[in-house]
Amino acid sequence: MRRFDLELLTTHLSNIEPLDSLPPEGVNHYLASLLLSPSSDKEPVLLGNIDFDAFEESDLPAFEQYCDNMSARSRQVTQLGTSMVRIAPIPLRQCQFC
Repeated sequence: MRRFDLELLTTHLSNIEPLDSLPPEGVNHYLASLLLSPSSDKEPVLLGNIDFDAFEESDLPAFEQYCDNMSARSRQVTQLGTSMVRIAPIPLRQCQFC
């Protein structure tokens, strides 16, 4: 049976850098706000709503890398949740009957 050290988990979680709601420097904010916010809410992004003058083609690689990083973090959180669900609770004390 696997044991889960909650104290160690708490320590690791408290050491995680919080994510900023804004994309990092170098990522076009227009692309992030127009494409990421709606798509994360499962809303379509229509081509007619995109202002192609608001960003350059050279902005796309940094935006793609940012999206890849966010997807990787999402997968890691999902994996953590899946792992935690599989761990059976262990009672701290065993009841003993006389």
